Amino acid sequence: MSKRRASVVAATLTVLTLLGCGLGSAGGDGDLADDWRALPQAESFTPGKGCHAKALAKNASREDAATVDCTGTHLSETIFVGRLTGAVAELPDVPLAANAALVPAYTECHNRADALLGTWLDFRLSLRMVLPTAEG
Repeated sequence: MSKRRASVVAATLTVLTLLGCGLGSAGGDGDLADDWRALPQAESFTPGKGCHAKALAKNASREDAATVDCTGTHLSETIFVGRLTGAVAELPDVPLAANAALVPAYTECHNRADALLGTWLDFRLSLRMVLPTAEG
């Protein structure tokens, strides 16, 4: 095949390919920007009460806080889920666990654990207040 003939064939295939892309398909209107559904409203992550396959860190994501069946093996359990209030709730970043503004929240967690378990300090348990990650 000569160079000229090969060039003509290549140019023809390119033109036909480009024309085929612009013809549109049956059932489409050719406008890609008008048929998208609205995105769902953004919402913060609120974990549920229950058991977790692994011990939760100081900050937990949605994946970390996934629950498992409590009758099976698990390393941690969420017994209370609350919301931070006051100045600590308005902080732009997740507060450190040592932040003094978290004392009321820890006290509430402690009281909830006492109500559920009795004096939980008598058992081999630890009480951890787990805050969401920055993405949560």
